[in-house]
Amino acid sequence: LSIYTVYLWLSVIICFIVECGTRAKLPRIVGGVEATLGRWPWQVSLYYSNRHICGGSVITNQWIVTAAHCVHKDGL
Repeated sequence: LSIYTVYLWLSVIICFIVECGTRAKLPRIVGGVEATLGRWPWQVSLYYSNRHICGGSVITNQWIVTAAHCVHKDGL
């Protein structure tokens, strides 16, 4: 059984469980509080034209990992 087959089946199962394509009935964060500056130092906010576009995580002192659509030219 390849990893791709496992991933495909997990994706299909999750879609049936979470009702893909439907908006959440409640906010995703329940009872949350605003984070204090420096609480999660590995979490970053990527800005473009003075607005937040995506989040990322620091993986070394020179690299941040984020989703591809956050930095692809057509995604901005």
